[in-house]
Amino acid sequence: MIYKQLKSLLDIPRGTVYIFFIYSILLGILSLTIPISVQTLVNLVNVSISTRPIISLTIILFVLLTTAFCIRIFQIYLVEHIERRLFVNLSVKILEKINKIRFYNFTNINVAEKVNRAFELPMLQKSVSIIFITLLDIVLQIIFCVIILGFYHPLFLTFDILLVTLVFLSLFLPFFSACKTAYAESTCKYEIVAWFEELANNPISFRQANNADLSLKILDKHLCDYIGYRKKHFGFLLRHHIYIGITYILINIALLSLGSYLIIKGQLSIGQLIAAELLINVVLVGMLKFSYYLDDCYDFIVGAIKIKQLFEISELEKIEKLSLNVSSIDRLKILDKDIELNVSFKNKNIEQLVLDKESTNKICLSLLDGNKFESFSLYINDHDLSIYDQSSLNEKLILIRNIELYDAKVIENIKLGQLESFKVEFLKEVLVKLDLEYLEEIFYERIDSQIVKYKIDYNDQVILMILRAIMMDPKLILIVDVFYFLNTELQNKIINLLNELKIPTIIIRQGSNVRKSEIA
Repeated sequence: MIYKQLKSLLDIPRGTVYIFFIYSILLGILSLTIPISVQTLVNLVNVSISTRPIISLTIILFVLLTTAFCIRIFQIYLVEHIERRLFVNLSVKILEKINKIRFYNFTNINVAEKVNRAFELPMLQKSVSIIFITLLDIVLQIIFCVIILGFYHPLFLTFDILLVTLVFLSLFLPFFSACKTAYAESTCKYEIVAWFEELANNPISFRQANNADLSLKILDKHLCDYIGYRKKHFGFLLRHHIYIGITYILINIALLSLGSYLIIKGQLSIGQLIAAELLINVVLVGMLKFSYYLDDCYDFIVGAIKIKQLFEISELEKIEKLSLNVSSIDRLKILDKDIELNVSFKNKNIEQLVLDKESTNKICLSLLDGNKFESFSLYINDHDLSIYDQSSLNEKLILIRNIELYDAKVIENIKLGQLESFKVEFLKEVLVKLDLEYLEEIFYERIDSQIVKYKIDYNDQVILMILRAIMMDPKLILIVDVFYFLNTELQNKIINLLNELKIPTIIIRQGSNVRKSEIA
């Protein structure tokens, strides 16, 4: 299960993985050069004291170690390439995912908190080198070590089984329990960050009366949960370290005892025992080194699962439908239970409605997501909404329900990506007609969703949203509630402007009774 999630998330090309294996196999083979060279040197000293074989052995060792070093450099370069590719690909996938999330999910899921999973990207980057260098090297070193020791003496085959068993148990005995505690610990961290975001978004409420104590109490609860799960997770990490330490001690003692016995029996040379000790210690020291990265490995697994959860939020369905006729929208018909509202733009461009919250939500989610609700239908130009392409609807129908301003200059918030088609002179004319020329003074101020609360009046924020909609040349504007925060004079000016520009507009005020409202 975990393997499949990691494989689908990392999406590393198969050819790149093969190259990694080839590099690691070569490095595994070349890592045997020192033990074999030591064994050869001991045997040469016992047989002859000539320096020529030693010089030849030194030259060969130099060439092999240099080759191993060059391969390691290539391996590090390849890891860096994968880390960059991983970060870019996942960033693009997250962006695409956010743009495809069904708007219905925003009413049930804290999507902003889910997006915080992007903080896992640096951890995933860092863990690539641990997996493809450290861990892969250890696995291949164990394989080569087992094979070489088997050639030294048949009894070493039993020793090989003991080595593999102890390594496997030391890594996997606490593994699944540690994954659960690592996940719970990570969840606590995100809850703490989410709480900090809540405090930043509501700075006044928690500074009044005794509310500062409330914020501390909530933080204290999250911290207590974090410490509890962290202690449990550390317990499993400690078990890993203890098991690896026991493996290190037992294997060294067993090898020395078995090797000494075989030397006494004349079945093993001293050079072979030294080489075997070096081989085993390459593996065991690698295990000890890897134990320091265990926490990072669990963070990697949890991070992959967390980002996968973001990708699993339901998306807009990709269904081939008819394209919306962009030339005009003449009529809308809303059927909700026993209510029928017909909106026509043939004789007028503005229609004001009073709808209850449920009907308003159905209209918005139908237009944005293509959601279907029981006993509810929405028709555009006498055609059911379901036949229209959703992306085309989102391009031509502009919904204004909340203030949505992003981190950019005010003018860029109005443009919203429009470059060539954006007409600054036309925007200035609109401001003159609305008597809002003063807004030009803030066009080049930088704002975001937080700063805008303190730099720009709420009325002006609503106006910026309406200006953005007008500049996008829409076929229909749907304004919910926020329009009525403006004063009556400005409301009338905006209505007159929309009529002059002949932009079909529906303005909805939420109320208990469903009805049409007279234009102010």
